[in-house]
Amino acid sequence: MQLMAKFRKKGKTEGWGNKPRSTFDNVPENTPTASETTSVGSRRRRNTWGTTSIASQNEQTDTSLQGHAEDSDNDNDELLLYASQRSQSIASQHNLSSSSSVQITAPPESLASSARVRICSWNVAGTSSFNLTDNDWMAWLGFDPEASPPHLLIIGLQEVDMSLAALVRNNTNKAQLWRDQLQKYLAEKNMTMIVFRQLMGLVLCVFVCNTQTKNVSGVEDLSAPTGWFGKCGNKGGVLCHFQLDDDHYCIVNSHLAPHQNKVQQRNENYNTILTKSMFASSPHAIMGHDYVFWFGDLNYRLDLQRDQVSDLLTNLDQSQLLQSDQLNKQMQQRAVFRSFNEAGIEYAPTYKFHKRTDTYNQKRCPAYCDRILWFERSPSLFHGSCKHQTVEAADCPNCKQHCKVKCSTYTSLPQLCTSDHKPIAALFCILDALST
Repeated sequence: MQLMAKFRKKGKTEGWGNKPRSTFDNVPENTPTASETTSVGSRRRRNTWGTTSIASQNEQTDTSLQGHAEDSDNDNDELLLYASQRSQSIASQHNLSSSSSVQITAPPESLASSARVRICSWNVAGTSSFNLTDNDWMAWLGFDPEASPPHLLIIGLQEVDMSLAALVRNNTNKAQLWRDQLQKYLAEKNMTMIVFRQLMGLVLCVFVCNTQTKNVSGVEDLSAPTGWFGKCGNKGGVLCHFQLDDDHYCIVNSHLAPHQNKVQQRNENYNTILTKSMFASSPHAIMGHDYVFWFGDLNYRLDLQRDQVSDLLTNLDQSQLLQSDQLNKQMQQRAVFRSFNEAGIEYAPTYKFHKRTDTYNQKRCPAYCDRILWFERSPSLFHGSCKHQTVEAADCPNCKQHCKVKCSTYTSLPQLCTSDHKPIAALFCILDALST
């Protein structure tokens, strides 16, 4: 916990913050970029879109940590192998094909400056971390012996602790047990925790590989409750932001309103988190960052009857399932997550199962409640002068060439069955994100 304090900036981090702002759902042209914010240090490098920025250095970081990690920046060939193996594994489990607008692609082979980011999300339904074996941890967190370890490992949990004590204190034994288990496991993988934030059942942890801790600065976290009376933490989000080299990252783990017919309430939860979350340090707004990763139990359901979903699952008709997905519909209507991307879903619905089984609960309709989405500023910077103004920057054929985020894996882990949700994970490669 002492290590985490070394990365933090002073400033208000509790609650919503205290600065009013307008909606940043569709990124305005005057949103501050990373190069417009103030940082310290002397090392400069050139961003791919041509603006010069200054990378912050954290002089106080314990440099002894660096000696425990191997330099894996040139192991992109292993990342390609891992992506291929995971894709084959998914296909063999479900015989499903991708139907999303963003294709899962392997990153280029020889980019030592690429950052590997793994995101893991799981609604654990109050279960203990001690129920997981070493193989479970390895599978979910992505430490395959044949794969390169990530530079950033981001872990979001939902329903860790829904007790009254968690509502009052926001820091409970159940969450601490998860934190301690993660720290113990990942210390052996040469990774350091820079963020731990709890809001009732929501927990966000961010780990950085020890070779990159010296390049991390400006860490700040906050909570965004949207639950009972709009103020309680049974639903909402936990957020953090930080700078890695020249780029600013924002991470959001959220748990939105439940139940089949609560689409509008889920949309309102999303917009509340988006518009009211304000960091004390720049960039203040969520959409002012270079990269935003937003994930969790978003709780969007399928607009189908239970027997219809069963038939489609039996016939392996994933395209029809995704066409009926509420989140896909809301994104197409530009009601939520405008300018965000999601990789193609190639796995079965992750909710709702009987615990400790692979059997869906007959009382609930299966759904893709658990999701991982991302936003990057690069295409938006060019979209203002682009001729394709009728589409979002993320969908613009001209602006897509400036995208730097590549998703090589987006999967669930059906073998982990302690909860009524299956965990999900995604592996990203961000081009030109690290200094060489």
